[in-house]
This record gives sequence, C-alpha cells and structure tokens, in this order.
Amino acid sequence: SISINSGKTLTVTHNIHFTNPTANNVTQSIAVGDGTLICDSIWFENTSNSTRINSVTIGLGTVSLNRIYMRANSATENQMVFTSSGLLQVVKSWTPGTSTFTPSTGTVEYNGNSAQSIRAGTFNKLKISGSGTTTLGGSTIVNDSLIIESGATLDNSANISLTTNGVLEIRGTYQESNTQGSVTLNGLIHIASSGTFQSTVNEAFTIRNGIINEGTFTSGNGRYTFNTNNQTLSGTNEMIFTGPVTITGVTLTNELASLKINGSVAGTGTLINTAGNTINLASNSFTIASLDATAANNTIIYSRSGSQSIINTSYQNLTLSGSGTKTATGNLLINDNLTIDNGVTLSLSTYTLSVGLGFTSSGTSSSTLTTYNTSANPIPNDQTWNFTVRYASTSSQTVVRGTYISLNISSGNRVLDNGGTITITNTYTPGSGTFTVTGNTIEFAGSGSQTIPAARYNNIVSTNTGSRTLASSGTIYILGAFTPGTNSYTVTNSTINFNSSGAQNIPEFGYYNVSITDAATKTITGDVTINGNLTITNGKLAIGSNTLTISRTLTSSSVNCFIANGNSNLIINGSVALGSNLYFDQSNIGTSNRLNNLTINRTGRTITIGNALQIKGSLNPTAGTLATANNLTLISNASNTASITEGTGNYITGNVTIQRYIPAVARRWRFMSSPVNGSNLLDWRGETFITGPGTGNVVGTLNSNGFDATATNSPSVYWYDESVITGDFNSGWTNPSTINNTLSTGVGYRVFLRGDRSDLGRLNNTNNTQNEITLNLTQAVNRGDISMPVTYTSSGTPDNDGWNLVGNPYPCAFDWNAFHDAGRSGNSGTNYANISPTIWVLDPQDNSYKYYNALTNAGNITDGIIAQGQAFWIKAVTSSPSMTFKESFKTTATPDNLFKVSPNSAFTIRVSKDSLNADELIVKYIQGAVNTKDEYDVIKLTSPIIIGAWGSDSVVLALSARNIPTTNDTIKLYIGASSSGSFTFNFKNTHLIDLLDHVFLVDNYTNSIINLKQNPTYIFNISTSNNLTFGYNRFYIVVASNSALPVGLIAFSGNKTKSNTSLLNWSTANELNSSHFEVEHSSDNLEFASIATIPAKGTSNTLNVYQYIHTNPLTNNYYRIKIADKDGSYNYSNTIAIDYSQTNVNYNSSLAIFPNPATKYVTIQLNENTEIKEIEFYNESGKLIMQRTCNGNSQNIDVSTLETGVYFVRVIDNNETIFQDKIFKK
Repeated sequence: SISINSGKTLTVTHNIHFTNPTANNVTQSIAVGDGTLICDSIWFENTSNSTRINSVTIGLGTVSLNRIYMRANSATENQMVFTSSGLLQVVKSWTPGTSTFTPSTGTVEYNGNSAQSIRAGTFNKLKISGSGTTTLGGSTIVNDSLIIESGATLDNSANISLTTNGVLEIRGTYQESNTQGSVTLNGLIHIASSGTFQSTVNEAFTIRNGIINEGTFTSGNGRYTFNTNNQTLSGTNEMIFTGPVTITGVTLTNELASLKINGSVAGTGTLINTAGNTINLASNSFTIASLDATAANNTIIYSRSGSQSIINTSYQNLTLSGSGTKTATGNLLINDNLTIDNGVTLSLSTYTLSVGLGFTSSGTSSSTLTTYNTSANPIPNDQTWNFTVRYASTSSQTVVRGTYISLNISSGNRVLDNGGTITITNTYTPGSGTFTVTGNTIEFAGSGSQTIPAARYNNIVSTNTGSRTLASSGTIYILGAFTPGTNSYTVTNSTINFNSSGAQNIPEFGYYNVSITDAATKTITGDVTINGNLTITNGKLAIGSNTLTISRTLTSSSVNCFIANGNSNLIINGSVALGSNLYFDQSNIGTSNRLNNLTINRTGRTITIGNALQIKGSLNPTAGTLATANNLTLISNASNTASITEGTGNYITGNVTIQRYIPAVARRWRFMSSPVNGSNLLDWRGETFITGPGTGNVVGTLNSNGFDATATNSPSVYWYDESVITGDFNSGWTNPSTINNTLSTGVGYRVFLRGDRSDLGRLNNTNNTQNEITLNLTQAVNRGDISMPVTYTSSGTPDNDGWNLVGNPYPCAFDWNAFHDAGRSGNSGTNYANISPTIWVLDPQDNSYKYYNALTNAGNITDGIIAQGQAFWIKAVTSSPSMTFKESFKTTATPDNLFKVSPNSAFTIRVSKDSLNADELIVKYIQGAVNTKDEYDVIKLTSPIIIGAWGSDSVVLALSARNIPTTNDTIKLYIGASSSGSFTFNFKNTHLIDLLDHVFLVDNYTNSIINLKQNPTYIFNISTSNNLTFGYNRFYIVVASNSALPVGLIAFSGNKTKSNTSLLNWSTANELNSSHFEVEHSSDNLEFASIATIPAKGTSNTLNVYQYIHTNPLTNNYYRIKIADKDGSYNYSNTIAIDYSQTNVNYNSSLAIFPNPATKYVTIQLNENTEIKEIEFYNESGKLIMQRTCNGNSQNIDVSTLETGVYFVRVIDNNETIFQDKIFKK
C-alpha cells in the first residue's frame, strides 16, 4: 500500500503497478488523502484466483495520471473512491475493468491532448479540458456540473445516453451525432461565448433548467423537450431550434433577443416571450397549450414558406413572413404592430382582429389580410392597413373605415362603413356584389397612379398628387359627392352615374359619360366637360353659374331636362348627332330657362331647342345649325343685352325674339333698328305706344291706321330718306303710313319713346315721365352679308347731302372701327365705297350726339362699337356709295351708345346743364392733322347744348384732331345753349396731354384763367340775351410748355375811365424766371413804344394780377404787354384797343374798395351812375371763393369767413364792364 500524507506529493516517473499476488484477502491501496499523486499510470492487475481488494482513495488531494488500468478476476474488487472533493485528472484513458467508482463530491477531469473516452458511470463533477476529442464510453450520469473547457470537445457519437443533474458549462464544444441516444439535461445549460452546442442528428434532448447561450447553439434535427421546471432561454446570441420543441407542463420563457423554432411547438406548457425580444416560429404545427406574447415590444414571427397556423393569443407585435397563408386559429389581439411581408397572406378566417391604441401595420400591396368575418367590425375601425385587405366572405360583410394600401371586397354583398371614410392609397377591387354605401366616403389618396373602378359609391374623394384613371368599362355610381381634387385624370370610355334619390352636386371635371337616373336635381358646381354622352332619364341637371360642355350625345326630355339660372353657359361640341332636343326647366321662367351663353360647335349637325329658352349673354354659332323652333329669346336688361356672334352659312333657323332694353331717362327720341327680318311696327306697339297719322283721336284706342290715337296723331316713328331733301336737311324725315309698315333691314328709325303702355297719361301728356321698357322683335334674325341702304343725292347744298340714318342689322354689336379700317383707301374700303369714317349716335341721356371717327380712332363712342338695335348717321361723300355689313365685324365688346353710357378715355371736355342735358368735345393730337376741318375730325350736329372747337374755317367740331404742337396750342371753343342758366365744364383726362406741360382755360367774359390739371371743373353762366356769354369768342384753351413763355399764361384787358385814362389789367397763372413786363402803346397798331416797365414776380405757381393806368391816352390806342425773361428772351400778349374818338361815350366809374386791409366787412362801390351786377372773390391760386349777385352801386360784403391772405376782386356792372382790384384780408 501507498499512503501520501496531507500536503505531500508523490511523483512517480513511470507506473504504479500492482501485480498478481498469490495470497488471498490481500488489500493493495493507494491513499492519496489530501496529498498529490503524479504518475504516468496506475495498473491494478490480478489474473490469479486469489481474493483481494485494490483501491485508490482520494480525499481533498489530486491524482494526475495518464492511465488507470484495472484488471482483475471475479474474486478481486478494484475501487476508485473519492472521500471528499478531490480531483482525478486523466490524461489518456481510464479502463475500469470490474472496478467500482465512488464519485462522492470529487471531480474527474479528462485533460488529454488526444482522443479520450470517458468511462461509463456516474460522476459528481466531470470536466473536459484537453484539446483532444473526448467521447462517452457508456451511459453517463453527472450529478453535479459537466464542464467542457475552452478548446475541449465532448462528442457523443455512439448510442449512449447522457444525464446531467447540474450545470452543463460549455466553454468548448459539445457535439451530438447519435440518432438513437438521449440526453437529459437536468441542470442549467450555459454556452459561454467561446462555447458551441452542436447537434447534427435527430437526438432527444430533455432540458429541465433552461439555457444561457452566449456562444453558438446548433440544434440540428434534435427533439427538445422542456419539462419539470419553469425555464428560461437567455443569453446574448440567437438560438435556432431546427427540430420540434415540446414544452410539457412548465413555462419556457424566452429572454433571447432572437429565438427561432423551425420545428413544431407542442406540449401542455406555456411559451413566454419577454419585452423587446423576438420568437420566430417556422413550423405549421403548433399544439402548445399557451403562447404569452404580451410583453412590451416583443415580437412573434411566423415565417414558414407555406401555410401556417397562428396560435390563438394576444400579440404585442406580430410579423408574418416567408410565403403562403397564415391562418388564425381564433380571435387575435395585436397591441402594437402587425407586419405582413411581401407575398404573404394573413387569413383571419371567421375570427375577429382587435388592436391596441398604438397599433400600426406594415407590408406592401402584395401582402394580404383576408377576413371572412361577418360581424359589424371584422377588423378594427380607423386603422391604417399598409397591405391589401381582402373581405372574402360570400356572405354580406361590413367594410370598416380606415386607410388601406389596397382594398379587395370582390366576393359577396358589402356594407361600407356608414358615415366613415375608407382611404385607399393603391388599388381598389370592389367586385360585383350589392353594395350598401349610405354615408360612406371612399378616398383615393395615392401619390402614384390609381384606378377608380366601376362600383357603387356614396362619396368619392381624390387627394394627394397621383394620377387617376376612371374605369373604362362598367359604371361608377355615386350617391353622394364626387370630389376629384387636383389630380390628372384619364377618363376614356368611363361612365359616372349620379344616382342619389335626393339633390346632388356634380363638381367641375372632365367626364366621359354622365348619367342621371334618379328623380332629383343634380347641380353642377363648376365648369363641366362631358366628352362622351350625357343621359338624363330621370331627374334634372342644374347648370348653375357654370359652363357645361357636351361633346357627344344627349338624352333628355321636357321633364328630364336642364335647369339654368341666368348665369349658366352651355357648349355643344363634337360631330355626331346630338340625339335629343335641348330642353329647359320652365318652372321659373326667366331664371330656370335662361342661359348666359350658348355655343353651338357641331359641324354638319342641327341642334334643336325643344322648349322656351332665353339667352342673356351670347349665342355663339361656331359650327352647325341651331334650330330655334321659335323657342329662343335674346334678353336685354339694365345689365346686358344678348347677342348672336359671328356665324357662317345657315347657322340658325326659326324665329327668334330679340329684346332691347331702354332705361328710364326722359321722353325723347331714340335711334333704333331691327335685328330681324320681316317684323313691323306692331311688334314695337306691343310694348310701347306707337303713334302716327290716321283718323280717330281718342286716347286709349287705335286710329284708322292702327296707331295709338292721340289728340294730334303725330308720328312717333320716322326714317330718313336722303333722296327727297329739298335743301333743308330736315326735309328728309319720313313717317310710316300704317302700323303694318315693315321694319326694313339696315334702316335706322327715329322713335319717340314715352315708356311702356301701363299709363295712358303718357299719351295725353298728363304723365311726362318715361319709365324703363323692354321692346321685342320676333322673326328670323338677319345673318350673313347685309347690303346697307345708303344713297347720295345732290340737293345743291353739299353739307346736307349724303346723310343716311342706317341701323345695325345684326343681333350683335358691330365694330365700325375695324369695318372701316379694312382695306381703307380714302373714303372707300373692302366693304364700302364713298363713306366717311365718322358715325354719329343720338344719346338720349345727354340729349346730344356721340360720335366716332375710324380714321382718327377717336370719339366718345367707345372704340366705335355700334350697339345691337342701334341706328346711327353716316355720310356718303359723293355719288354711288355702297356699304355691305359682314358677320366678321360682329363684336362682343361693350358698346357705348344710346342705351348705355360708359366713360371714355380721351382729352374730353363735357358741358352739362343737368343730368339730362350735356354735350362733349374731344381733342386729340395726331401728327399731320390740321386745326381746321379735315378727314380726322367730326363735325358737331345740333343739340340743345353745344360745345365744340373751331378754327379759321369757323366749322364747329365735335372731335378736333390737331397737329402736334412744338410749344403751345390755342384751342378756340364754341359754346351754345338753347336756354339760359348755370353750366359746368368738366375736363377729363387732361393728364394724357403729356407732350405739353400746362392746360389752361381762359374765360374772356369773366377774365378768368383756370389751370385744368389742377381744377378740372369750372362753373359758368349763359344768358341767351347776352351774346358775350356764348358763341365763338368767350372761351379758349391754351396748351403750353414751360419753355413756351417765361410766363405760363396771360389774360390782358383794358377799360377807359371817366378821367380819360386807360386802365390796363393783366394776370398770370404761373411764372418761371420772369424779369418784367413792358407796357407798349401804339396809335396805329403798327409801331409800338414802351410806356412803362412793371417788375414781374420771377417764379410763381399762383395767380398774379398786374395793373397799369395810362394817363395820357390818344384818340386811338392799342396796347400790348411785352413779357421779358431773365435770360433776355421775350414774347408778347394779345393786343387790345381803346377808342376815345366818340364824344358820347358813357365812361365807367372807378372802383372803390374799403377798408383795405379788411377784417369783417368790406364796402365795394362804383360811380353812382352805374350799378353793380356781380362781385367775385378769387384766392391767389385763381380759385373762385365767393360770388354775389347785386343791385345798386354800393355793396357791403361780409368777408369774416375768408382766411387771411390776398384776394382778387372782380366787379361786373350792368354794362358788363369788368373792374379788378385786390384786397388783403386780415
């Protein structure tokens, strides 16, 4: 026996060999105790028949050897005994023979660097630490820990079972390659970061205390059973179970970031996934009792390539990947996210899906969620489904509101969420079932292209920027609203049926086919184009204040028709037959059957009006024919007058009623014409009184010729026959003989309008007012080329010859300017010969003539536009005149005529007495014009008030075209009136005379100067008994630049006084660098000499008054003012004459004004032999501040209200002599 004391070491270089003894009952032993034994090997060999005991006993010590060899007969007992926690290290092999092994608490370590085999049996602790591969020599049980150190490998490749009751610590490699054995791991399995657990065969593993994986875990096809204890899979690295996993009666908790199970999952236990971690299930067999996936942020993945069942439980995050259909086995609750990968389908079967508050979804349009559930909420409302959702039941299903990337509801009947919005960002597949869509909205919201398929909708809304395509077959039924958005659309062959049983709006859009099939009104809310067919089989279509364009066929009737509102526009385009007539609602005549504009543009086709239609804007006959069937009325009112614009060929058939509105102005003559062919005076008599010759004069009856009877039966209608004048211009007026007189095309008529027929007092003159009236003429409209009735007859008085009162023959305004410009050479052009460029129109508003010169392009008829129904004067300039009106000169421009008055932009002078009596003069500068009558001018025709310009030929002009001046221009004005009174000058647009700097009005009668750019209004009086207040010499206008004179303008006058002196007065409106004034005198108006020098103001923009008294006048006296500038230049004023040759002259008294300066009152006094007629006060700017009409030779004037300053006083006596002086008001 060998005994090693505690702390001692026995090192044997070679072997310890116990050989064959002969004696019986011999004990041979090695007692290591707490010491250390190091040797190559221990051999116990007994081949004899003796009885003996061979043993190695290890306490706390260590035995390290290469081999243990125990060989004995049946009577020998070989023992390896641990009595404590010592260590047995086996470098090479342990051949146990018939020995027994008592592991106690000791450790056996196989630490060889070559292959080793572990003896079968039971160990306390077993450690594998050598670099060689270590195998099991037989069934092995490890009661404590089994440790495989780094670099070591334990390979169980035989049919050997392994049981561990403690920790399996894998720091090296544990590999399993036996397909028959079983491994029972009762303790914790710890795979260290350097460790590998690898199974390559279908091994049965029983695990009872969990796994920590920080290294590499390869399950192979092994079968893993977790039982006995609740367990945890944890660690830092993913674990993949390729084979089946069974959890029996326990909970298996996953704390791994990623756990994947490719095999089936079964058992009576529970699989728990913890927060933030993922379990990937790749099998289609799940019979486990329970899956707990409710922890925050945990994810369960079903990833099989093929069909797969989904465990019935609640999920925090659920991901479906791989391929095929994943089928729910019960109701699902997903709290956070549902992800369906591309090509995968989740079938809910008939189960419901519930979601949490933070639910989201992920997927593609090739991912699908399918539900067969028929409850009210098969899936949750108000969610975003980022994959295709398919409602697949053949029974009725409710489609819930929410956002769908794609929606497929193609099987049975469907109820779309009532009151909710279904938003679709990709495709919509509705199917052919019956849809209940009450209150629902489908929103197409894709940023890419989308198709709106044929289906039944309540509301359709399109948002986002993607293009849209309407279904090219089938019908899109809309019960609610269609909101197309701003997307681009392809609408080829699509049909939209607005079929609500109630009112419905049709939005602005370019449709193909539109159908209205329910008995309710559909209202257009914007401009609508229908490129296909419009069908109204039940209900009505209200156009509203919009434009409806129809490009193919129309199906309608007198019941199922259009509703207009007076601002509606209708366009008929295309080339095919329309199909139906145009019918309009007649429930509110004048509104529901009134269009603004109607355009016919259908080549070779006839469009027929089926019932009464009114147009207030324009009928535009672009192509095709409009058959009115006598149903069309063109409206005229205070706002507008309807017209028929340019057409070609036989573009309209049937009668048209054409209105002409006349505003309430006064009982006056109007110039009118007929736009229809074949009407007569009876038409006008239907709306107004038409009087004429005949017997019978009882007011309220008709006379013998059909006219309204009056006391005198004076005609109220005339036309003008230029060929019958006998020297007097007015002898050309001709009246009709009977009420049946035809209104000839192109003839102008002078009509006296009293108003409508509502009051007979307008016939007997007890009512002298004229109310507004609308006249009607009904016949076929004038169209095509119209030869106008113009003549030239020589009467011996050329000024009276060639006057023709003609009328616009078209139911449309006519552009005289363009007409006369076309091919013009002198007074002839493409469509006329020997016709002056000027037209005149009687304006009843002002009771004067308006005019336009097409050569000058000027006048107060705006742009030379002749109104519909308007008569006007033209003048043939020589024999053989002709004029043919053409459709091409029709215009929709707004005319300025006797029916309406609008402002005209020109240098215009308007004189008015009141709102009903006025006249205008236009001044225009044109290069090459002269200041006498030429072809650029318009002569003034007689009216109650006349304002005109005249030159050396004394011809009064309404339009004075003048050559462009280089420095200044003096425009002589003629003013005339038929009665005395106060009149007002209004100077408009004087700022347009930008070629010169100043525009002044000079009033010779009051000796006033007015800067028209600063004061465009001037009030004055005319007395028909005083020739000085009207005529050729009272007014003139000076247009001047600053460089024209050093003084802007001069008014110079003189008076003789009682003391035989000459009182000279002059004034300036402005001065620039002026030096002085020299008063020059002459006795023969030839030789002048300076008699006085008066200093000038120098530079001034205010009115300045100067005075000089010549104390020694001669018998004949001529005076002028020389105006000198500081640079030595000068100019002269006008020359005045004062004659003292008559001995019976009644000399005017001197003017006295006192006190001066004045504070409250001032006395103005003349000689006692004269009376003061009028007193005027002007401020320094020349503005009239105060005016008094007086009697007597002395007047006290209250000046207390005047502001402090200098005032110029003008006094006019009863002999119209003017006195001037100035006062200072304190």
